[in-house]
Amino acid sequence: MDTPEPLEFSASVDRVLSLMKNKGMKTEKIFFTAHSLGGIFTAQYLNDHPEVAQGVVFMGTFIERKRFSLTDDGLYENTFKTPSLTLAGEMDGLARIVRMAEGHYK
Repeated sequence: MDTPEPLEFSASVDRVLSLMKNKGMKTEKIFFTAHSLGGIFTAQYLNDHPEVAQGVVFMGTFIERKRFSLTDDGLYENTFKTPSLTLAGEMDGLARIVRMAEGHYK
């Protein structure tokens, strides 16, 4: 079917990386790029497998609120450890610019 399947995402990424290495990919420096719902799946994958990627670019998506925790001094700490860049714009209203800003200021 033509719908995203979160339960298959991790195995699919592992399979693709393995195929690329078997076909001769020599680099260990891997970066992910993700858009929309793919960003949510990618963040979950990288949260569980932080050693896989050197970074990720989120486009029209954001780091979920559950990836932030409130510290004892009342500040928010980002628990998502993969270096990331978020590119945001307001075109479809699904990932509003104010939601993007929230992730930046937490």
